[in-house]
Amino acid sequence: MDIEKLGDKEFLKGLLIAADKYLDAFWIGEEEEMQVLEVIRSKRLGTKIGNKTKIFENKVAKYQDAKFAIATSSESTALSLCMATLAGPGDEVLIPAISSLATANCIVYNNAIPIFVDINPRTLNMDPNDLSKKITERTKAIIAVHIYGCPAEIDQIKKIGEENNLIVIEDCALAMGAKYSGKKIGTFGDIACFSFGAGKQLFTGEGGMITTNNEELAESISERNHHYGTQRNGRLIGTAEILGYNYKPTELTSAVGIAQMEKIDLLNQRRIENSAYLSIGLANLKNIELPYVPENVMHVFNEYVIKINETKANLTRDELWKTLVKNGIMADPLFDTPMYLEPSYRNKIGHGHRTHCPFDCPLYQGTANYEEGLCPIAENVLKKVLTISPHPGLNKKDLDKIISTIRSLIS
Repeated sequence: MDIEKLGDKEFLKGLLIAADKYLDAFWIGEEEEMQVLEVIRSKRLGTKIGNKTKIFENKVAKYQDAKFAIATSSESTALSLCMATLAGPGDEVLIPAISSLATANCIVYNNAIPIFVDINPRTLNMDPNDLSKKITERTKAIIAVHIYGCPAEIDQIKKIGEENNLIVIEDCALAMGAKYSGKKIGTFGDIACFSFGAGKQLFTGEGGMITTNNEELAESISERNHHYGTQRNGRLIGTAEILGYNYKPTELTSAVGIAQMEKIDLLNQRRIENSAYLSIGLANLKNIELPYVPENVMHVFNEYVIKINETKANLTRDELWKTLVKNGIMADPLFDTPMYLEPSYRNKIGHGHRTHCPFDCPLYQGTANYEEGLCPIAENVLKKVLTISPHPGLNKKDLDKIISTIRSLIS
């Protein structure tokens, strides 16, 4: 984001203050320094010659009760590897209307078609009822996103997948450590993908991970994460039997991840506590809706999501957002546009360069209409949404400032 182009100096000043405070969200200390220094001194910075990535993979696998874990350079590349394994030209993959575009783009990268599913207006997660309606003979997989730290109705989604012989991928980018019915998210589907970028539950700078209990899927995905994916008689260069990629992390990234894994539960607990404090302080405000937490989930609050009734509050969502930022509070509408209404999808740009592949691919026998009205609940609700970061670096004074600022604007 080019903050110099935002224009409003007061807004810019507040944003810089909020961004500086946001650095406190990243609990990077001596443990991370020691792990990274060990890699630098060893000179083993690449995964081919180091062991930190394997250790990190094993730690995440154990945390997720998974048999296999594959580290990647980001969650975008993790999702892309999964799609390269599971879908291709002519196929459809079902995803919620709201997420990072990484969730949709990974499908298009592999020449398949994203089909958007409407959301539950309270949790903002995929609606299983609409999911069932969107399945066709071309559907190959479902990507269930646990948005903003709140688990989706993953048991119903998994059941729908099983009934229709569909692979279920859990997109856990914003929810590592969250639980559904006492069980960690990422342990329900066939595959789970995680993000370790800025603002996520676990932070390594950039990075991602794929976990699964399916050996065949694990081997296929791992093979694709190398240009020469099949080993050959102990040689450094193997054999390329399929189209491969290189989406591996560095040993430095994995070293940070090893140390961060010891802190993730505490980091999540701090987010939960901060969010509970905000909810108490903002209780009884009739013109905003506070985060909804279903009884059977442990919400880890990647973001504290409120919805404003602009008419009753006599205040627009954007006015509230800008005022919070001007006061040095990290707030943003974030994903307030359904993905299919982004110009790249509305106009079916696809890969571009004289073609709109995969949307005009002759192998695709369906119709992808990315127009207003496709997911009406998402289109209505997302206009009201404002996210506030309850990150672990906030103290009581910071939280009280958030509460008092919102209360001063909404009576």
